[in-house]
Amino acid sequence: MPKNTLAPGFVKFTYSTVFSGITMQHVQRLSINPAVWSGQTTTLTPKSGAAILWSTALTAYADVWDDLFHTSSNLIGAELWRQDTPSSDPVYQGTWPLARAGVSASATVFAGQGTWTLFGSDDSIMKVTLIESLSAPNQKTAYGALGAGIVKSFFDYFLSNGCVFWTRGNAYCASAGFFWTKTNDKVRGKRFAV
Repeated sequence: MPKNTLAPGFVKFTYSTVFSGITMQHVQRLSINPAVWSGQTTTLTPKSGAAILWSTALTAYADVWDDLFHTSSNLIGAELWRQDTPSSDPVYQGTWPLARAGVSASATVFAGQGTWTLFGSDDSIMKVTLIESLSAPNQKTAYGALGAGIVKSFFDYFLSNGCVFWTRGNAYCASAGFFWTKTNDKVRGKRFAV
């Protein structure tokens, strides 16, 4: 499979953040390794190899996601998409309503963007980006320099045997790179336009 593709499938997460009383929705797409396509009963293959229902896999992701967001933020739900080849159109498979609120009392960072960089066993890359979570902009820390905490725990989820998400080269994450943050200019512009 060519690098930088969402094929053979992906999950599209929708989540919302609140800043100064104004709610904004965001989208995140992560590549998956499907075991059996079957709409709402599709199973995914985690790194461990034992297929699990996609809804169970997404609940495990939500368990680490919610630590990174203020209680006013909400992981609304997820859509499952099948894309047989990099050039084919994605085909909708189902929806899972996660409805998970963030659990942190720490403030949402206005227009903040945090990116976790990971590498697959084939050296392909995965960048997991979250908008308006808890991390202040203009930081860059290598995985090995992180102490215990929510940023490292998020990395550790993607490195775990239970993770169902792939790099854009269709490999499981084998190593972690950097966590870096910045101000997302597009989100900042939308917030000022309101």
